[in-house]
Amino acid sequence: EHEKRRRSMGPATFASQWLQKPISKGTATFDINHLRFAEIRPKTVNIFILVDPANSLKKDSDRTGMAVLAMDAARNFYLVDGYNHKMNLGDRWAALSGLEKRWRAEPGVQGLRIGVERYGMQTDIEHFQTQMTLAGHAFEIEEVAWVQGGRTAQSKDDRIARLQPDFQN
Repeated sequence: EHEKRRRSMGPATFASQWLQKPISKGTATFDINHLRFAEIRPKTVNIFILVDPANSLKKDSDRTGMAVLAMDAARNFYLVDGYNHKMNLGDRWAALSGLEKRWRAEPGVQGLRIGVERYGMQTDIEHFQTQMTLAGHAFEIEEVAWVQGGRTAQSKDDRIARLQPDFQN
């Protein structure tokens, strides 16, 4: 069973999600030395809320990830908020709408965009639109699909690996 899952997920995903053992430093996609920590964020920023929803609450399933990134005028990115939890549809809506409301009102925020991963968005968008209508507060949600070379990347490991140069820079 483990071997079957390992082959279908890729080594990094299998190690971190199924075995709950992060991969070794030598084979890690990201290097902790590429990260710098800041005590304060820049005075003016654009905010990007990126969502990778997971629909199952089962013990061995993925978690929903919501990252709030701030970008300053020099195109430096700061991770300023987010979630990494198992969430049902209602929880995902509450988390996303709460992040949108908080960061839209934050001083110095010049713009805010929300992107949801293509496959997760297909299951969530109708509920999100209904909730926006009920609340009387609508905001745009964009579909995020990472395309390279004319094809949509299917592998989670491939999508994660494409983030590495941004972290390194």
